[in-house]
Amino acid sequence: MDNQKPELGMGWYKFLIFFQLPASMILSAVNALNYLSRTHDVCYIVYAIGILLLVGFAFCVHYGLRKYMALAPRFLLIFYGIGIVDAIIQIIISVSFGLSPIDYVSRIIAGTVLLVINSIYFSNRSNMFLQEDTKFKYIGYALFISALAAIVVSSGLVMTEYKKPKSDSKEMNSTSSYSSSTDLTNNDSDFTVNIEKESEDTNRAMTNTETESSTYKEKDSPIVDMTSALTYEPPVISGDSYSSSALNLKFTNPKGYKFEDENVLAENDGITADDYSEKLKMDVAFGKLRTEMISSNKSGGGLVQVKLRFDSKIGVLRKAGKTDEDIMDMFTEDALKQFIDADKIKESWGAKDASYTVIDGDFCVQPSKALDVTMDFGDGKSLNLDEYLFVSGDFLGYIVVVADSKEKCDQIMSCFSTEEQ
Repeated sequence: MDNQKPELGMGWYKFLIFFQLPASMILSAVNALNYLSRTHDVCYIVYAIGILLLVGFAFCVHYGLRKYMALAPRFLLIFYGIGIVDAIIQIIISVSFGLSPIDYVSRIIAGTVLLVINSIYFSNRSNMFLQEDTKFKYIGYALFISALAAIVVSSGLVMTEYKKPKSDSKEMNSTSSYSSSTDLTNNDSDFTVNIEKESEDTNRAMTNTETESSTYKEKDSPIVDMTSALTYEPPVISGDSYSSSALNLKFTNPKGYKFEDENVLAENDGITADDYSEKLKMDVAFGKLRTEMISSNKSGGGLVQVKLRFDSKIGVLRKAGKTDEDIMDMFTEDALKQFIDADKIKESWGAKDASYTVIDGDFCVQPSKALDVTMDFGDGKSLNLDEYLFVSGDFLGYIVVVADSKEKCDQIMSCFSTEEQ
C-alpha cells in the first residue's frame, strides 16, 4: 500500500520564475533608470537607487527559487513585504499633503494577498527548498536592508524638502547651477565684461532658496510628470529671428546684433558642438540649465542671452493650486538680498560703484522677477545688466541683457514677444 502524499503542483512556482519576477525586475529597472535620467533632486535619486537595489533583491529571490535555496521563499515574502512598507510610507506622505492615498491602499491589499498566498504555498513545499548557501544569505539580506533603507530615506527627504515650515523667505528650491560664461568686448570703452560673474550670485538667489509650499507635492507619488522635458524641441533660429516653443518666446535681432552659432553656444555651456541639438534635448531632459540663444553686438558692446531649465517642482506647485504669479511671488526681494551684495558685484566686475534693484512685473505677459544692476567704471563708462526669471510651462526661463545703459537694455527687451503675438 502506497502511503506517499500526492505530488504537489508547481504551476505557481513556474509563474513566479518565468513571468512575475522577471516582469517585475524589468519594469522596476526601467522606471528607476527613467527617474535617474530625468531629475537631479536628491530624494528622487535615492528613491531610484532604492528601486534598483530592490531589483537586485528580486534577482536574488529569482536565483534562490530556481536553485531551491532554503531562504528563497522567505526572501520572496520579504520582497512583497517591502512593497507593502513602501505603500504605507507613501500613504503617510499623501495624507500629510492632503492627497488621496487610494492607489497605495490597493497596493497594500494586493501585496498582502500575495504575501498570504505565497506563505501558504511555499509552507506546503518547504521540504523542496533545502539548499544552504552562506553567500546567497548575506547578499540577500544586504540587498533587502539597503533597498528598504533607501526607500525610507528618500521618503524622509520628500517630507523635509517639500513640506518645510512656512518662513519669511518663501522661495522655490531648485537644483540648478549656472557655471557657464560668455565674454563681451566693448571696443568703444575698451573693457571686457563677463556676464556670468555677477549673475552667479543672482542665479543662486533666484533658484537656490527655500519654498513655502506646505501642499507642494506631486499627486500620490514623489515622481513628477516629465512629459514636457522629454518632448522638448530646440529653438528655431533663422536669419534675425529666434523662436522657442518651450519658453513660448520669440526674439528679433535689433540693428547691429547677430546670433552666435552652435560652436559658441556649446562652448558657453561647456560641451562640444557635435550633435548639438541632440545633446541639448538630452541635457534638458536631465534637468540641466542650457543656453538656447546668444545674440551680440560686438561693435556696440551689447549682448542678450536666453537660457532655460526644466524644473519638476513647477508642475508640483501647479498641482498644489499655485499659479505662475504665485510661483514668481515666492522669489521675494528679502530673500534675493541675502545672496546679492553690491560690494561683491563691484569687486567681481572691477567697477568703481554698483547698485541693483529687484523688480516685480510682467515679461511678455508672463509674471517675472527681474534684477536691474548698474555699474559705474568711472571716466563716463557704465554698464547695465538686466536679468529676468520667468515661468513657461514646466520650464524656468532666464534672460540676461547687457548694454551701456538702462534704455538700451529696455530696447533689447522690447524685441521679445510671445509665440502668439
